[in-house]
Formats: sequence, C-alpha cells, structure tokens
Amino acid sequence: MLKVRRILIATVLLGITVFLGAGPASADSYWSASETTVVQKALAADMDSHW
Repeated sequence: MLKVRRILIATVLLGITVFLGAGPASADSYWSASETTVVQKALAADMDSHW
C-alpha cells in the first residue's frame, strides 16, 4: 500500500511540475526551467531514498 501511495504522490508532483512549466510560469522561461529542475531533483532524491 505504501508503494502505491508513493507512486501516486510522485505522479501528482510530476503533474504539478508540468502544469507550472506549461502554465503562467512559461512566460518567464528562466524561472520555469530552474523550478522544474529543482522539483525533478527533489523527486529523484525522494524516489531514490525509498527504492
């Protein structure tokens, strides 16, 4: 059950990242790119710590 919840959380975070990248933040491409990288690194670290 914990594994399923982790996958769900990861999917939601990824969805938020995509939304931010394609949403209003896309007007400021530098912010969008840096924010996406930060979120991806945090997500990767979170996944690594649990697998």
